[in-house]
Amino acid sequence: MFVSQVIGTAMGCVISPCVFWIFYKAFPDLGMESSEYPAPFASVYYSMAKLGVEGFSALPKECLKLCYAFFAAAILINIIRDALGKKRSWFIPLSNGNGNTVLFGFQFRPLTCVLEA
Repeated sequence: MFVSQVIGTAMGCVISPCVFWIFYKAFPDLGMESSEYPAPFASVYYSMAKLGVEGFSALPKECLKLCYAFFAAAILINIIRDALGKKRSWFIPLSNGNGNTVLFGFQFRPLTCVLEA
């Protein structure tokens, strides 16, 4: 079972980028709003795949600095929350719970804050 998972993962890591590269070169506007076949989330996944193919040079100029700063802020907030104890820590929302809004949409954010309390 484990060997088949390793083989499948290795094939996915080799075949998927190759297939994306073929489509990327053949149809540069595939999934974009102006293309013949637009898709709602295609631009997000297209950007992630393009970043994987082109590397960090495809990101905007200060993007990595912002990522590092927000990562450090999340770690710092979690450390402060853990250090405060149970009496006062419930005032500080969980940073990983706040990250769910990226996946589920911004209408999920108020519900997350209410349920964390």
